[in-house]
Amino acid sequence: MKAAFLKVQLDELEVSLKKHGAIQISNKGNARESTNYKTYLKTLTVYQGIIKTLGVVMGRNTIDDDDEFDEFLRTANL
Repeated sequence: MKAAFLKVQLDELEVSLKKHGAIQISNKGNARESTNYKTYLKTLTVYQGIIKTLGVVMGRNTIDDDDEFDEFLRTANL
């Protein structure tokens, strides 16, 4: 449930970042990361951790295990 919630939040933050950008310019002309961007990065880290944990719990190591794409690369004549 939390992963789904975080995914929705990430999607909404992405829309905002595409519209407003990741950098804010202050009245004095100083540039800094926007609050939305900082929130996006923190949320993304938590989301990725949950997804990785789910992969381990389900018996899949999503980083190291071969998948259909890896099989395709082995059999393709590229």
